[in-house]
Amino acid sequence: MRLSPLHLVALAAIGVAMACPSNQGPTDDTRSFYADPDRIDFGFAASGASTDPIAIELVNATTSTVEIQNILVAEGAEAFSLFSQPTTLPVDVDPGEELQISAYFAPPGSGLYLGTIQILTADEGDVLEIEVGGCSTDPDCTVEFETGDDDDASDDDDAGDDDDAGDDDDVAPGDGCIVVDPTSMSFGQQPQNGSAVQDLLNMTNDCTGVLTVSSISLSGTDAAQYNTGGFAGGDINPGQTIPLAVQFSPVGSLGNKTATITIDSNDGDNPSLEVPVTAEVIEDCGDCLPVLEVVGATVTPNPFPLPGAPPNLVHLSLSAGSQTATVRNSGFGTLAVSTITEGGTVVPDDPTFSYDGGTPLPFSLTGGDEATLDFTVGASGCEIINFDGVYAFSIGTPADATGCLGAGGFP
Repeated sequence: MRLSPLHLVALAAIGVAMACPSNQGPTDDTRSFYADPDRIDFGFAASGASTDPIAIELVNATTSTVEIQNILVAEGAEAFSLFSQPTTLPVDVDPGEELQISAYFAPPGSGLYLGTIQILTADEGDVLEIEVGGCSTDPDCTVEFETGDDDDASDDDDAGDDDDAGDDDDVAPGDGCIVVDPTSMSFGQQPQNGSAVQDLLNMTNDCTGVLTVSSISLSGTDAAQYNTGGFAGGDINPGQTIPLAVQFSPVGSLGNKTATITIDSNDGDNPSLEVPVTAEVIEDCGDCLPVLEVVGATVTPNPFPLPGAPPNLVHLSLSAGSQTATVRNSGFGTLAVSTITEGGTVVPDDPTFSYDGGTPLPFSLTGGDEATLDFTVGASGCEIINFDGVYAFSIGTPADATGCLGAGGFP
């Protein structure tokens, strides 16, 4: 199951306005703490696809604070997932206020799927349940909720065999084990106050029994800058992989930002699996343009600032023979290189110099990434090296590059 690009936007934002479609179930506002809606029919979704998320309001109509201890997909975790949810639990909902979560339907195969989202509160035995359903047999399929009658609501023969849909009855509980990929996450350098970035942490049950994830939490000095979404807990069947979306928001001060994702489950060998996450907040890069840096090169002002010519000339002095140069993207946009050529528009190609390869073409360098270039350097003179006719520098034995580049010879 993969999250669509739509699902990878503002994944864990709580309280974002989301329209509730007309296929939601009835609500009863006379209850003191209730979900609106308390039943969701997601309708049709093709196998391997997913629906848009549907919002659920958890409303506290009491006169006292309700402490929500956990939110999980208790039944149907193979097809239903939470989309937005609190970053950390427990969380308090004050009297007269509400907390918004959301869920979506992503069927792994053809069939009718029914499930339950549970809201566990601090009051012993107080569990709020939300029925969810969806189908993937054909675009005209319908969902029939039969509360308390599983034979009619999700019959193995007529509504998607449990072997295909991932029913837990065929496997022993408590024998699951969790494997995550990757084992640590890095969001690299991110411009201060820039857009949030996201990546997926895949959780796989690598054993023969059901893996029950009881909670997913974030801790650490910078935990507030991270969010998780897409799955808040529930059963993962043998061999099943559930994606957890992890988001980093580069707000606040500059510097390294670290946190730890802790996944609590019934894995006897690893009941609290920890995944470190890191990022570095750097100064705002403005338009985030790539900047070609030739490591160890000399940079001098261009004595011939003609239209289209660069403001500076870059020359790398090398010894004669086989040499390797390193280039780096010291900007923040992506520097894409598809061709490397020799010689400029005025300065002809020097046959005693040659570009011999290095990092395979084409290559793309994000901020801070490097590539290597292999050259054969002649006994004297210099050569102009062009990246797609946009970025250029010279190599050669003279320390002074002006005789090589000349007017209009760059690139």
